[in-house]
Amino acid sequence: ADDPNLLVIRDLLDHPLQLATRQDDLNTALAGLMARFETVENPYLMPTALAGMLPESDNGFSPAALDQLNRTYLAEQDTAFKLDVVLVDSASSFEGMDTLTDIRHTLKPYQDRGEAVVSGGAAINTDIRDTMSRDLLRAIGFVLIGIFIVLLLMLRSVVAPLYLIGTVVLSFTFTLGVTNLVFEALLDIQGLTWYVPFFAFVFLVALGIDYSIFLFGRIKEEVGHHGPREGVHVAVATTGAIITSAGVILSGTFAAMMTGEVAGLIELGFAVGFGVLIDTFVVRTVLDPALATLFGRGTWWPGGVPKAPRPRSEIDPSPAR
Repeated sequence: ADDPNLLVIRDLLDHPLQLATRQDDLNTALAGLMARFETVENPYLMPTALAGMLPESDNGFSPAALDQLNRTYLAEQDTAFKLDVVLVDSASSFEGMDTLTDIRHTLKPYQDRGEAVVSGGAAINTDIRDTMSRDLLRAIGFVLIGIFIVLLLMLRSVVAPLYLIGTVVLSFTFTLGVTNLVFEALLDIQGLTWYVPFFAFVFLVALGIDYSIFLFGRIKEEVGHHGPREGVHVAVATTGAIITSAGVILSGTFAAMMTGEVAGLIELGFAVGFGVLIDTFVVRTVLDPALATLFGRGTWWPGGVPKAPRPRSEIDPSPAR
């Protein structure tokens, strides 16, 4: 209570109207008080230690004010108490959330005779991050199984859905790696925001498999007319302009998210925009057609490819004998 910085702060709290004209004094006092706290070996204070900041009555410190201060940190029956912890790192950063996790682990040995609960912004962000990390694995499983079933029913094939799903996962992992490289190695941002992988996976898989369905539906049709190799060529040439145009437009739409100021949305905009371009110009244009050509008619096992009817001009007009 004898700290001169504390006396200045207390005087300003007693006269709120002075705050507007003494901002510099307040900032200096707060900086000096923080510097003193940094030298304290035991930073834990009982509520009574803050009594120096309370207004005085004729008989000393106001009992009502002291009781109000106590009840800020202690329950009425003294069965629970609260500790305020201020993290050095941001509550939304990996470091801040990792510190919160360490605090929870530290409190576990003390929960034998009670319960310790951690709340606040860092706790909320940590719970969301951990939940989304678990949900990412679950979502990947459900999404890929659902996509496989849809492709199986549409293409009447087991082989094509397997390598189409493989190319989607490959495109996603490559995109995530490049995104992490760009923001961490080139822009000196330590790690992607925790929700970026989850939403990037949802967007990229949904968009990528949509193009795959469009392309392979046409490939199956053309293979019936022209055979495996030529049918793939015709299908890619026919659908290439449409898929490319849609991919470029969609990539530009998501890239617009990079104009904001929220780091996570900037990362997500780059990831989805770049991933759509990879999917458009590499996977759907080169990789998937190459696999379809490599597997040939085996791509359509076990359903096979229905043969197209012969044109009327090729049918022998002579009557049967």
